[in-house]
Amino acid sequence: IADYGEAIRLNARYADAWANRAIAWSGRAEAETARGGDPRESLSKAIQDAGHAIGLRPEIALYYNTRGQARRMLGQAEAARGVDPSATYDGAIEDFGKAIERRPSFAFAYNNRAIVWLGKGDIAVASGADPTQALEKAIADLGEALRLNPNYPEAYNNRGNARHDLALARRAAGEDARPLLRESIADFGQALTRNPRFAAVYNNRGFAWKDLGDDEAAQGEDPRPTYDKAIADCTQALSINPTMLPALSNRAAAHAERGAAEAARGGDRRDGYEKAIEDFRRMIALAPGSWQAYANAGTLLEQLGRPEEAVPLYEKALSIVGDGYPALGEWLARAKAAAGGK
Repeated sequence: IADYGEAIRLNARYADAWANRAIAWSGRAEAETARGGDPRESLSKAIQDAGHAIGLRPEIALYYNTRGQARRMLGQAEAARGVDPSATYDGAIEDFGKAIERRPSFAFAYNNRAIVWLGKGDIAVASGADPTQALEKAIADLGEALRLNPNYPEAYNNRGNARHDLALARRAAGEDARPLLRESIADFGQALTRNPRFAAVYNNRGFAWKDLGDDEAAQGEDPRPTYDKAIADCTQALSINPTMLPALSNRAAAHAERGAAEAARGGDRRDGYEKAIEDFRRMIALAPGSWQAYANAGTLLEQLGRPEEAVPLYEKALSIVGDGYPALGEWLARAKAAAGGK
């Protein structure tokens, strides 16, 4: 950043120096986010620098993509802090659109714009609105990115996520989500064919398998083979990245549902539940502030007839979340009563 600043001091019309410093500010923001810091100031500086580059050379597609990337990251940082990112996301979408106007074959910009549409879908879901339009735009952009570059694993992964999210929206509307879940799983498979060490994709496919198993169970089908696939994918993700919390969470959920499916067919739920509890305990070791892991482990222990073990887990979850999840107090009272008031 300092070197680019010196280049700009020597030649304030050096557009590439402005753009490269913007990229450096965005890189700094990523490092700040990884350390649990607030990246918004760095991202604001990235947006400002990219704007200078655009002012000097408005015909360069890459400069708009650089600013769009910084706006996308800023929107994500705003959303994580309870700030409405809608305006920031709109600016990012506009920037990626201008990049594409200047370079219609810019697959990277299509992929980046799709990520913002996914974020807009999340906003819609959080507000109780229908995310379908945003998700369909994401899927269209990713289709174009893949037409331009068929060997783009990140685009396959993002389209898999978009189709998964759209499947959940269809499920909420009372429609059959299974066809879209299968398309999502196929996209994740394409990503893994191109990058077999892509841990996040194994987790994402595992999550999709788990949701497909849930829908199969709801339709009276046997979901156990599907849950087994979910467990296998999450296990593969953890073999690549042993501290991936979403993979532990998704595997725990799949183990628990696998146990419930076994019990529904006259079998024993204990193996699935015990494995799920083990995964939740691993989550707690890695992220002691994850109240959901304490609560979920407690719920399974109650169902296994061990309420005395559930009580301290519910108490810990309550100490973290406070009044943020009122049902926890009811669960704790129930477990205490079942444990004899201990």
